Amino acid sequence: MNPAQIHLALTHLPVFGYLLFTPLFFFALWKKKQDLLTLVSIMFVLLSLSAIIVFNTGEGAEELVEEIAGVSHDTIHEHEESGEISFWLLSISGLAAALVLALRVSLFHSKQFKLLILMALFLVATTVSSLYTAHLGGKIRHPETSIVPVPESHSDEGDND
Repeated sequence: MNPAQIHLALTHLPVFGYLLFTPLFFFALWKKKQDLLTLVSIMFVLLSLSAIIVFNTGEGAEELVEEIAGVSHDTIHEHEESGEISFWLLSISGLAAALVLALRVSLFHSKQFKLLILMALFLVATTVSSLYTAHLGGKIRHPETSIVPVPESHSDEGDND
């Protein structure tokens, strides 16, 4: 497999993983489900590790597609810049999740709960950033995502039925 194939194959893991597990994290906080908190924390660590591979294959993927006709260097650059932000947010979120696991943070300890609130903020930021980065990545080879539909005219003029 070349870097572009690896990048495309794995890039969806952190995006959809955070989209799935962030609401479960909030559910665990709300319902005080310690086992669920542990599970989602493990998943955030694993998803953040997958982001390392995605990030490190991005440059190789760029080199393969930047010479293809119709591929915009500006679009690639915008995706790359957003990807860097997402990578750091994924890294911080993954480290926070690892800390939650290592410290055996309890949902029932008020001082430890502050760490979970901080983690929640990073999870939301990470999810939004990852979705935006994925959107920009889709624009590289999917120009149809940039097309704005023209509204149909619903005028009855000229209809003499």
